[in-house]
Amino acid sequence: MNNSTPEDYSVLEQQLNRHRSSMPKETAFITILAGAMYADHRAHAAEMAELDALLNRVRMLQAMPAADRVARRDEVLPGVKDDKTRGDRVRIACASIVQAEKGGTGPNDPGMPNLAVSVFAHACDIIYDDLDVTELEKTFIREIAKHLSIPAVDAAKIVEIISKKNEY
Repeated sequence: MNNSTPEDYSVLEQQLNRHRSSMPKETAFITILAGAMYADHRAHAAEMAELDALLNRVRMLQAMPAADRVARRDEVLPGVKDDKTRGDRVRIACASIVQAEKGGTGPNDPGMPNLAVSVFAHACDIIYDDLDVTELEKTFIREIAKHLSIPAVDAAKIVEIISKKNEY
């Protein structure tokens, strides 16, 4: 066995990172919202109602027919309902949102500025809908803020506003 340095593994790292999982931005958006709903391991009726309302209200999803939005939601729910897969699914969704925010290389794939902030605010709205924010939900909010690359100060402002919005 030889004594190699970490630099010897750069080729391996390139290969390991070559195929990153991603999902369409619409699926990613829905995944994060559904993940917020199940962040405390249970979905309240108010949270499900808020998710469904958002699916019909969010401009980015309006290009999809209503039946397709519901089908996409139903496709996403099992992966985020399961405690074992939720974290990975939401992390992949966050990475996909960050990429969609940046845009692609062609003119047909422009960036979507503030997409991460939008999905973060909507996810917080789902969590704060029942006014019972558990430690699990707080952890979820911290994690998606980090994975969406939202500065902590900005995330805190959004949480403060959403919290006040849902007080009454």
